[in-house]
Amino acid sequence: MGVLYRRIMEAIGYFGAPTDPFQQQKDAGLTSAEAPIRSLTTQLEAVADTLGAAGDKELTAALELFVLTALWGTHALPIQALPPTVRQCESPT
Repeated sequence: MGVLYRRIMEAIGYFGAPTDPFQQQKDAGLTSAEAPIRSLTTQLEAVADTLGAAGDKELTAALELFVLTALWGTHALPIQALPPTVRQCESPT
């Protein structure tokens, strides 16, 4: 039975150049989100600069972690993306 499905898929060009049927919607979403993302980035940079100037490294690390968590959502964060202070924390026993 698998051979039949493979032949059908070959006949309709499934294994040809990959196309994303949702690419147009993805591009439109990214384009419409560009201005709000730039605005948010500017605001976050201002807050981070203020915290950095105040010497509050713990709060700056917390802000970085918050932004990374918000950015990645439910996706797993690579350990290298976490601030050094968070990477050094011991897990509770």
